[in-house]
Amino acid sequence: EEIRPVSTPLDVLAQVVLSMVAAEPWKVEDLFRFVRTTYVYRNLTRRQFDLVLEMLAGRYSDSRIRELKPRVAIDRVSGTVRARPGADRLIYSSGGTIPDRGYFHLRLAENKAKLGELDEEFVWERSVGDTFTLGAQSWQITGITHNDVLVRPAHRSSAMAPFWRAEERNRSFHLSERIGLLLARAEGILSTPDAGEKLRASLESEGLAAKASEDLVRYLVSQREATGSPLPHRHHILIENLPAQEGEAVGQRRVILHTRWGGKVNRPLSLALAAAVERDTGEPFQVEQDNACLMLSIPAGDDPMRILRLVHPDNVERLLRERLEQSGFFGARFRENAGRALLLPRGDFRRRVPLWFNRQRAKKLLQSVQRYEDFPVLVETWRTCLQDEFDLENLAQVLAELDSGEIVSSEATTSLSLIHI
Repeated sequence: EEIRPVSTPLDVLAQVVLSMVAAEPWKVEDLFRFVRTTYVYRNLTRRQFDLVLEMLAGRYSDSRIRELKPRVAIDRVSGTVRARPGADRLIYSSGGTIPDRGYFHLRLAENKAKLGELDEEFVWERSVGDTFTLGAQSWQITGITHNDVLVRPAHRSSAMAPFWRAEERNRSFHLSERIGLLLARAEGILSTPDAGEKLRASLESEGLAAKASEDLVRYLVSQREATGSPLPHRHHILIENLPAQEGEAVGQRRVILHTRWGGKVNRPLSLALAAAVERDTGEPFQVEQDNACLMLSIPAGDDPMRILRLVHPDNVERLLRERLEQSGFFGARFRENAGRALLLPRGDFRRRVPLWFNRQRAKKLLQSVQRYEDFPVLVETWRTCLQDEFDLENLAQVLAELDSGEIVSSEATTSLSLIHI
């Protein structure tokens, strides 16, 4: 699988620059040339370097956010830069590149009894009044504090379920495509006589253990029997209509689009799809995604493939730019990048800042700097999402294949949602 090293991360650059000038003053020109000798910053432009340096020098401190106060002093006459007092302590206490992740406590509003935990990214996207299903009960959010989500039982069901990202990594298109091609090959064999034996023999000939190949064949056969349709694979989308839930909105149905493209493709597709549908209908649109599928709630008479085709190669990046900055995914990446840029410093060597406090600081910081299109950490968060976390090149490819008919679809109604590979 091809490796794509991170290129020109501006958040880490802020930490590197501050570390260097904390040790000794530097000529700005010498500092820029030296940084560019490293592989990861070989393509660093002078504009990017100057923006990071000016951020450290307090260019954005008019936002009145304490975290944006000057960390370095630039002498414009001599062309030198030096660290301000306290910079070395900041580096020692807050340096590093591994981000914190954490959860909100889910509590009953009436007595604060703890029900469980919710991922910060899920909570970021919620507001008071939203309902979601956890376990066998639906809950309505009555309040969101710095560390807790307060809820009360809801009298109606909801299609929305919480998700937990934690340290989850989106599956690459490279691996997902190979899984999809394996399923396509399996589908070709399973449609012939003595299919099970042939498929087992094929898998074992490629090194899969006998018991593992037997279990996999049994699983794939049960999938085909449950849907009465071909297996979803690289060039086939299976549209699975889910059984109605008690209390589900009248005139709505839930469908799963089994897209075998991996999270690096499915995640940006889900964001673009939400933006496209909201532009088309003027109504909010909920879509969930994972490595193997998208789950939509759509009008009963609507065609899921028509909705999917609202996103195409020519508009996908524009739709992403409309939607991404409002998402919890963007907010979580911004907090991590701001931490690496030393904008969310720890106050004490002996204690970590509570994660809820960092979340609040990151939200306040993001709201303050959104008006600056050139704010380095904001630019870096866009780069992180569009280049490191998303695979827009392969997303455009599968969207083009949808338009051309190279990717086909079939539809099935099941009594029980299928398990995804």
